[in-house]
Amino acid sequence: STRDLNALTDLDTYAASKDMATDVEQKGNRQMAVPMVFRTKNPAAVMVLGVISSEGHVMPPHFFEPKQRVNRRCTWRSSTLWPLEEVHFQKDTAPAHKANTVQAWLKENVPHFWDPQTWPSNSPDLNPCDYYL
Repeated sequence: STRDLNALTDLDTYAASKDMATDVEQKGNRQMAVPMVFRTKNPAAVMVLGVISSEGHVMPPHFFEPKQRVNRRCTWRSSTLWPLEEVHFQKDTAPAHKANTVQAWLKENVPHFWDPQTWPSNSPDLNPCDYYL
């Protein structure tokens, strides 16, 4: 018989102090050490647009201003990148990328793009920006 193998992975950001305090939790007659993880309340963040082609072309990164609402208006100029008729546009499934206004703009202006249902999650080969930038 054939067995299906499934693997679940999670890519997340964690912050921890080198001097991790230890909390002790009582479980029956044994004690388990549970490390305390300290997190920054408002960590520094940056929003950047990066484009990589399957042929190895890389667009210089575009950094957005802090607190800029990018999905309110699509300010993308196709001449900035290359002719979009030759491109299959793939973005991740961030909430701003799945917004109805963004999806409508992509359907109207980008001949080939991957909608949120087509996203190949957790694939280093198909998501190079998530794994190599």
